[in-house]
Amino acid sequence: MQIFVTQYKPAAPKHLVAEDGLHNVALHWDALPLPYVKQYQIYRSKDERGGFVRVGTVTTNQFIDRGLEVDGKYFYRVAAETRQGYEGATSMLASGTSKKYTPPPLESVQVEPSSWQIKMTWKPIESEFVSSYIIYQKDGNIFTKIGEAITPEFTKEALTSSMKYPPHIAA
Repeated sequence: MQIFVTQYKPAAPKHLVAEDGLHNVALHWDALPLPYVKQYQIYRSKDERGGFVRVGTVTTNQFIDRGLEVDGKYFYRVAAETRQGYEGATSMLASGTSKKYTPPPLESVQVEPSSWQIKMTWKPIESEFVSSYIIYQKDGNIFTKIGEAITPEFTKEALTSSMKYPPHIAA
């Protein structure tokens, strides 16, 4: 008695699209409607001619490549893999660029001066890319860092009377 098993190698996924994102590139492609396709392997390179390495495995037809260098251009290919572990041909090349996040200007900045201190508050910026606020003091054209805050408030103490303290806050 002889037993034969057919081992399928899936075709290359079609219509791979890479979309630029903030510190990421989002990929999507046409899913292969074959019962023996288990997952997709994602390959990335900084050179369109080669050097591709696997950066992810997904069971759906989309993937977000996160934590990328700012303004980096990346090239991608995707391959389907069967339940038995056989990988098919890779897709056509797609490229995307990870964009830099630039925080918007702060809103609702309030400054409350008192005799020897100033208290500053502002509307927080809701973003995964903002980790703190830097407070500067401007003297002419020179900005000097006077503090850092992780919450939307800061108090500068031990001020000299009759001296100007124009604050500048950056996320």
